[in-house]
Amino acid sequence: MALTVHERKSGLEPDRAAKSAPMVWTWAAWEPLRFYRRHGGFHEQQEGDALWAGEWMDLVSSPATARALAEAGVSWVTTHFYKGFGLKAEKAEMEQAARLIREYHRRHIRVFAYIQYGTISLETLADDPMAADWPRRDWNGQHDGHPYEYGSQYWRAKPCVNQPGFLDYLLKAVAMAVDAGADGIWLDNVNADGCHCPRCQDEFRDFLRRTVKNPPADLGVEDLARIEIPRAERPRDPVFQRWVRFRCEETRRSLEKIRDALGRAGRKVLLAANVGLGSSQRPVLDNGNWVSNLSLLDFTYAENHLFPGWRESKIVGQHFPMAVCEAIGVRVIPGAGFGTASGLHFRPSVPRAAALRRCFAESAFFGAHALGGPWGLRPEDGGALPVLLRDEAFRRENRRLADAYRGVWPMLSKSRNAAPVAIFHSFEGCIADESAFSGCEGAVAQLLLQHQIPFRYVPGDRLELLSEIRLLIMPRVLALSDDAAAEILKWVKKGGRILATGRTSLYDEWMRQRKDYALGPAFGFKYSPAFEDAHQHALLYNPETGCWLAPGDWGLTLADGRPACRVGDEAMLRAIRSAIAGYGLPDVLCPVAHVAAAVRRDAGGGILLCLVNYSDEAVRGIQVVLPRSAQKQRVMVWTAVEPWKRVPCLTGRDGRKVALAPELKVEMLMRIAGVPG
Repeated sequence: MALTVHERKSGLEPDRAAKSAPMVWTWAAWEPLRFYRRHGGFHEQQEGDALWAGEWMDLVSSPATARALAEAGVSWVTTHFYKGFGLKAEKAEMEQAARLIREYHRRHIRVFAYIQYGTISLETLADDPMAADWPRRDWNGQHDGHPYEYGSQYWRAKPCVNQPGFLDYLLKAVAMAVDAGADGIWLDNVNADGCHCPRCQDEFRDFLRRTVKNPPADLGVEDLARIEIPRAERPRDPVFQRWVRFRCEETRRSLEKIRDALGRAGRKVLLAANVGLGSSQRPVLDNGNWVSNLSLLDFTYAENHLFPGWRESKIVGQHFPMAVCEAIGVRVIPGAGFGTASGLHFRPSVPRAAALRRCFAESAFFGAHALGGPWGLRPEDGGALPVLLRDEAFRRENRRLADAYRGVWPMLSKSRNAAPVAIFHSFEGCIADESAFSGCEGAVAQLLLQHQIPFRYVPGDRLELLSEIRLLIMPRVLALSDDAAAEILKWVKKGGRILATGRTSLYDEWMRQRKDYALGPAFGFKYSPAFEDAHQHALLYNPETGCWLAPGDWGLTLADGRPACRVGDEAMLRAIRSAIAGYGLPDVLCPVAHVAAAVRRDAGGGILLCLVNYSDEAVRGIQVVLPRSAQKQRVMVWTAVEPWKRVPCLTGRDGRKVALAPELKVEMLMRIAGVPG
């Protein structure tokens, strides 16, 4: 395979390359050759077991590829290191990965070493005598079928991390990657799908002894020693609820051990993990993952197919993983697509400059810390080079965008989210009914996105974030503890506002129904079946607290296609806008729904308004109504293809200044200087 690139320096000195922000990232090689051959055929848009595959892997590790990535402005890559076949079986490909690391370091490109946490292959993993006991077991003691195997790849067993030896073996792979020079460890499939082996049964009973104070009252049993791990998903089952918490603790404990091992490495090695953020999976119920576990990481990877765009009258993007990670303080690498895409995603063989710009803009404006598109180093049909290696013009454009965003990154990275609206992301809500809760949560997010209302997330265990917002939207948060309800009610007394839907707070954290809403004092209404039936399609307001309640399940669709709650978007928007009126931030008046907004406050006291157009259709006529405190301030605007320039303003009928935004093709960063916070 021939590859021609210009011999030029990357433009980054070694020390600066490690620290430069934002990270410009791509995949180098995800899977080892052994995996492709065992898998057979087509895998994620790639003929991995092709006759030319070995030649392809040599090219990925070559100086020519390292030069091409440096030319494109790429500063970090992820490459395979350990896939679960075994340390002996994968020794040769680990050595190739070490050569890749050395070659990329010469071009000041840092490398995450991919390590598979969530599957093993017993066909080749023969170098540890305990490995035969590592696969997860169902309640019959079997290993086969979901969630004990990796889909149709029956030869990939999901391991039980509680089994002796497994985590120690994985830590050997981590140590080998560190010795090979990896700058970061990239864990894949960090999930606790559930295991019924005798050791997990014992561990679970120990967990119950530590966490259950009154077994008869809490679980309805006398003897914890007789309890077994649940055999079915039953969200109202008190033992099942404990089991979900046990699984989330399992993932946290594993991340702590791996993080601690890296802390003894003698140099800074970053830790990243993929837990499926933003994917179609249910992170809590399917995978035993709660987002706050991610605070143990330097980065998380949001692997999903949410390539930014306007599809089926929706804004599709990475807003949830980026915003929720910002709330818990972890950096995120958005992973929209697999390099070559089909269906809803265009093929990189015909890349569009606007799509590349949109990937950069969404990442920079909505809270990510890695820029770039989904164009990894995966060969296309017949072994054709992917766009990052094939197309010099594309590399130049990627580099130009990387340099443009590096110019504004100091301002963005030192800013803080100033959105006055937050969506409550609840662990207990996920246990109660994660699919319905996520559906309602997503409907609220889509409403806010399409009407340019900046928002953020408040996780249920981060209630201190309430002090930074005016309005908390609680979409069908059925379960809420007494302590959490008390904290939220204190915040309401200080001027906070709630907009809740469905039976929010009618249940405690263990899904036991109360006689009334725990947040009833804020709502101003008492629960009863008659009250709920009478107001299924109403939006009720309490003038004493400024809080709203829609007793129906707003955002859910019934089996016959009808909405579960017929409160219209306009009524919801009026409530939201009335709750945040006078907050001192700009209002965006946009004629279309395919533009999303974020608002941040920079270190100098100015307001940064970030706009991204998710359609290929340019938008004209956007007006930004400035807060009254900014009437005498300058308004400047920046795009990735133009330098800062002043924005014309006029005075509206109400005496407020209105900034007339230029045509929005892809992205726009507007700075309003010196607005009091």
